[in-house]
Amino acid sequence: MFLGNEKGATGKFKSRFSVHRILELVHGFDEDQEKWIVESGHGSLLSMSEFCIPVKLVKWIMQHIDPLLREFRFDGKVIVFDRPLVCKILGFENGTKPLDLSVDLERVDEFLKMRDQYRDGNRAKLKRCIEVLKSSKDKDSFVRAFMLLALGSVYCPGTTNAVCSKYLHSLYDVSRIKEFDWAGHIL
Repeated sequence: MFLGNEKGATGKFKSRFSVHRILELVHGFDEDQEKWIVESGHGSLLSMSEFCIPVKLVKWIMQHIDPLLREFRFDGKVIVFDRPLVCKILGFENGTKPLDLSVDLERVDEFLKMRDQYRDGNRAKLKRCIEVLKSSKDKDSFVRAFMLLALGSVYCPGTTNAVCSKYLHSLYDVSRIKEFDWAGHIL
């Protein structure tokens, strides 16, 4: 993400957050693929756009946010980041069921097989998620790969270009994606 610095020149702001990864793929999706993403409750990701933010503004915003209290405070006013606000900002539907990040012992073999298709070395790399997404022919594998990409680049980007494979437990049955509390997890 490129941002202007304090003098107005373009500078680089380091972040794993990236709408670009998804934007470069969206235009290649067919009608069914777009429909599947909308059905999952995350169709707003299809209409994201590139944007630029001055570094000075980012620094100012970060100085006024208390991540532990999930609050933005300025001039005696407070904005509390709660589930409804996260849903409104990101434009997705939210369920109430906490994300399942633990393996179901009855499905260990299925999980390991599913996880291995996203692995490159010992990590589930975002680049590999994109490869799986592009080669997916069925709804389940397509939506699962798309959600992993969304989690690793927009919703909950980590410190590396990888995504936590534990998300696969909640993405096992893609028809249940809407049931999960994505906003609570993001918070």
